[in-house]
Amino acid sequence: MTSNTFDTCTESRLPVTALSRSRNEGREISNSIRILAVDQLPEGYNLTLLDDQAAFIESAILNLRNAAMMGGFLSILVLFLFLRDVRSTLIIGLSIPVSIILSLAPLYVLGVSLNLMSLGGLALGVGMLVDNA
Repeated sequence: MTSNTFDTCTESRLPVTALSRSRNEGREISNSIRILAVDQLPEGYNLTLLDDQAAFIESAILNLRNAAMMGGFLSILVLFLFLRDVRSTLIIGLSIPVSIILSLAPLYVLGVSLNLMSLGGLALGVGMLVDNA
């Protein structure tokens, strides 16, 4: 049996699951499956997409980015209200994103995923940074 031979029975249904193992593969796999459904299926076959987690993940990342920006802005505003000094507020406001970037760089290099524990640790570290400032 060669790779170009297909079963011509239109009644059978085979569930197919595509799993992503790297950071950027999710959307690429989803798009590849959509292209496969349109272009490369033989006559009489139909591919139905039941669930696309890539759209949910992209939405969650966008919401996380927006919440982080809003949280950063509000924390700088609260710091300014308590300190009443622009210079001190700017120093602390700049140290927060720098410390997060310097914390995420080794995690990325070592291949550590951003799960609940690592994000909780980063949030705790940022809180300690603001308290000690």
